[in-house]
Amino acid sequence: MRKIIHVDMDCFFAAVEMRDDPSLRDIPIAIGGSRVQRDADRHGAAPLSPSETAARPL
Repeated sequence: MRKIIHVDMDCFFAAVEMRDDPSLRDIPIAIGGSRVQRDADRHGAAPLSPSETAARPL
């Protein structure tokens, strides 16, 4: 029997950080690299943004 598993890794690292630090659950966060959390994306954080741009207050 063939099994296919689809795993959405877009928010994996953000989800892990929110699990480890519950204070992050109520704020949009972005992890450096090629992805941003959906909430952070809605507030203007873009993939591969410079840290100064991504870290500005929302």
